[in-house]
Amino acid sequence: MALSLCPWRYAPVLHPYEGERLDDFSTYLSELLQQKSTRDAQELLGYGRNSFSSLSALCQVYGVEIPERKNQHAHSAVQEQVKPKPVRLTPATRKSIGVERCVVICDTHVPYQDNRAVAVALALIEDLKPERVVLAGDMLDMYAVSRFSKEPLGALGLQDELDQTKDLLREIRRASGKARLEYVEGNHEARLTAYLHTRAPELAGLTALSITELLDLDSLDITYIKSRGRSAFTTFGAVAVGHFDKCSKHSGYTAKALVDDRCESLVQGHVHRLGTHYKTLPNGDVLLGVESGCLCDLSPEYVANPNWQHGLTVITKRTDTDRFHLAQVPIVDYEAIYKDVLYSA
Repeated sequence: MALSLCPWRYAPVLHPYEGERLDDFSTYLSELLQQKSTRDAQELLGYGRNSFSSLSALCQVYGVEIPERKNQHAHSAVQEQVKPKPVRLTPATRKSIGVERCVVICDTHVPYQDNRAVAVALALIEDLKPERVVLAGDMLDMYAVSRFSKEPLGALGLQDELDQTKDLLREIRRASGKARLEYVEGNHEARLTAYLHTRAPELAGLTALSITELLDLDSLDITYIKSRGRSAFTTFGAVAVGHFDKCSKHSGYTAKALVDDRCESLVQGHVHRLGTHYKTLPNGDVLLGVESGCLCDLSPEYVANPNWQHGLTVITKRTDTDRFHLAQVPIVDYEAIYKDVLYSA
């Protein structure tokens, strides 16, 4: 039977499991502690569940050792600690694959371009020999036809701005070699259309007043991509490259908004900043948005202390799939590092 009396005062006692009288209480105490938890043993011996010191003193008198236990009061189904599996790395494989590359530059804003930053970008293009070069908008400023207040004596005339832009495009074509060269319309190129529609609608349909004709793009084998609504873009594999109608003052925020809205990977001009945003979809696909920086003056006369950065983007794509890698190339203090080469101007 189970004990309910304190063994300090009543001995010998009845064995609770076999009903036999024991002259050696230490045997009983030892078996009890082996079969029951410490707290249960305390209760059977007439102590409270929190009277461990009394049980310890009793065991000392009878020369019985209290067994060490692991989490003895937990549920009996407690599992043993799971040992970590040994690390068995699968050997990585390496193989050469066919790739093609696209270099994205944008926002030179002629006549506000930064010639040293442009020189760094052109040197990289010349070395990399990409299959595609995308000019992602705002290559010229169109200051003369802007709806914003202007300083007539301080600005170039429209023809001078066009001539300077054509000179820049010739340098880009020279550096690009035989690459496919695309020019995505930005909001500054669109200033011309807006001006014609509001100030001279009778002239709006003249082919001679289009960006393609004014910059003589056909002679340079440059494809001009007009906007759809207020955004213009082209694609390189699964990546949209363009001048989208979103702009945040914080790095990466524009890329996030565009990835969320469009649900595709993309490279954005327009914001003059470098930024990156990743998003994993529920199906496991990973989307990436990149803000590609600019190549214009970082301290122009028309804005104070802008949060802008010089840079460009290199897209590397497998030729057999649309798998790609986007690499931002910052230009800091007119230096850029790409593939173990330092470019400076």
